[in-house]
Amino acid sequence: MNGFLQFNNNNLSKEYVAFQIGKNEHLINENKELYYTEREHIFYNRDNEIRNNSEVINNKAMQYLNDIHNYFIKHNTDYKIIISPLYDQVKFNSNDLSKLYHIFGDENIYDFSGINSITSNKYNYYETSHYRETVGDSIIKQIYFE
Repeated sequence: MNGFLQFNNNNLSKEYVAFQIGKNEHLINENKELYYTEREHIFYNRDNEIRNNSEVINNKAMQYLNDIHNYFIKHNTDYKIIISPLYDQVKFNSNDLSKLYHIFGDENIYDFSGINSITSNKYNYYETSHYRETVGDSIIKQIYFE
């Protein structure tokens, strides 16, 4: 995940914890503007140009996804697949999304990628690949309670 995750080397210890939500949430609540100002290099300006991810689900991946789906069916698993809202605002590839719909069903796939109300607000993120707890809560409410 080099280049995608931003780690604070001050957090390193014998037991490495890559990401500490509580600490970051505390820093934001303590001084929101300082938190984001100190991370300006992470929260780059986006140009609102629509960008799509390249297609990545090949035949081998389809086999794995079908195996996962069959496992879900075998064990009567109630599941949802969430495509995360990342800061880069790159939209999940439409062909890959169609493949997921075909295997898992439209009712089980939730795509929050691309440009939307979540990804347009830098204050929704700790860094470019971890969104804040309030965003997670909002996604869960949309999926299960709306």
